[in-house]
Amino acid sequence: MTHASEIDLARSIPCMLFWEDCEYLYELAQVGGNLVELGCWKGCSTAIILQATQPFGGHLTSVDCFVPFPGNHWEAATADEWRDQLLGIGLTPPELLEMTSQKASAKYYNWIDFLFIDASHGYEQVLNDLELWTPKVKVGGRLAMHDYGSHPGVRLAADEWLAKEKGWERIGLKGIVLGLRKNDP
Repeated sequence: MTHASEIDLARSIPCMLFWEDCEYLYELAQVGGNLVELGCWKGCSTAIILQATQPFGGHLTSVDCFVPFPGNHWEAATADEWRDQLLGIGLTPPELLEMTSQKASAKYYNWIDFLFIDASHGYEQVLNDLELWTPKVKVGGRLAMHDYGSHPGVRLAADEWLAKEKGWERIGLKGIVLGLRKNDP
């Protein structure tokens, strides 16, 4: 299957990612090791990450409490719906931590090679996700943040966090996905 056909397959699941977002997410998730996704909704981003990491032998853990964030006009998803959507396109669902990002961070002890943040979009919640999860990212690891260009809370939290954190390098912004790499501080 080609890169584009894998993205098309993933986008057959209801999706809040534009094509350009999907391409960049796929590119950034082409790593082995441990991958973590914060916010998986109905499974489109999960499908992209699973397919991107598969040739590298990566292990994905998805985190979602399946509660809509305030001001969200999209319908809520459930863990069963997420699982069924992935199975429906022939993918084996990864490990799921069905809880808040904060609770999951206290239970997740592995180093992370790729972290995708697309959970709650409020400033405080995004900053909390960054502070809780980025210390677990290995040097050389990647971070992708969705909605950097479309949600003020995401952009403000990311910019503020980047201004004080040493060792993170911007590697790209495509669509509304910000890509970062962790270097030695």
